[in-house]
Amino acid sequence: MALRNTIFFTFFLIASLIALLTPFTTSQNANVSAIFIFGDSTIDPSNNNHINTLFHSDHPPYGIDFPGRVPTRKFCDGKLVTDFLISSLGIKELLPAYFVSVGSSLDLQTIIITQALDLPTHLNKFYEALQRMEGVVGQEEVRRIVKNALFLISFGSNDMLFNYYDIPTRALDCSLPGYHQMQLQTMYGFIENLYKLGARRIAVAGLPPIGCVPAQVTIGSILPISTNFIQRSSYNQQLKALTSSWQSKLQSSRIVYADIYSPIMDMIQNPNNNACCGTGLAEAGPLCQDASKYIFFDSVHLTEAAYRAIADITRNNLFPRVAGN
Repeated sequence: MALRNTIFFTFFLIASLIALLTPFTTSQNANVSAIFIFGDSTIDPSNNNHINTLFHSDHPPYGIDFPGRVPTRKFCDGKLVTDFLISSLGIKELLPAYFVSVGSSLDLQTIIITQALDLPTHLNKFYEALQRMEGVVGQEEVRRIVKNALFLISFGSNDMLFNYYDIPTRALDCSLPGYHQMQLQTMYGFIENLYKLGARRIAVAGLPPIGCVPAQVTIGSILPISTNFIQRSSYNQQLKALTSSWQSKLQSSRIVYADIYSPIMDMIQNPNNNACCGTGLAEAGPLCQDASKYIFFDSVHLTEAAYRAIADITRNNLFPRVAGN
């Protein structure tokens, strides 16, 4: 079974990449060759069906607002923010699943809990894909594609949820500033390895307001979780400052911070929609009929409507900085 899943995953990985590299002609994205995504469930299309992990979304009600109303393996009622971004660039209508995995994190100790793909596996899969792509389009073309591609990275939330606060394994032997430093060092190492493989345009997402998601609010009403968890994380402030330093270290790179905290927090504090499509306690299966009227689809993940709003902000504020001439 493990071998069969590995073979399927590798095949699907390459097929998705080749599909993603279809030439496009609109002037809007003439400067962007492809988009590569590395991260967790907030951007996962998802690969987890073929991984022995606890987290799966291949069942109703996920996908209820997706064309065909079928489960798509995304933790959402419909499309994710990455689907909207890739569509806006004219590359594809939807983002194929390849390097992302629900439960992925920066801390290997978190991976032991979630059983998701670790960072070395993300990098190895990407390297293997590049090798196979070279067999299709040649080494020089692959180098051009990777150099002009956008790399979007989103890790860290699961570390805070599963390994610092709710299951305080790391909190027992590491201060919060110390843990953030470890996360950021790991993030830079991951980015540096992508750079060695040819990546030059990289956007790194900060942490969302994890303490404000419905499940965490519920847990916080039961367990004595620090209020710092709900407030803007110092991790985001440090990450934003470090992206400039990292860019200076990695010659000819463009590395920018992607703020996802602010738009989500704005929706929570100034809602046009209701908060949670369900009880908002801890379920991973909503109870409402019209998810477009809500911010959260389940007790952790956003609705398509919320992801669309974040995509609009990202497209307008982030793309010019990371992909502009």
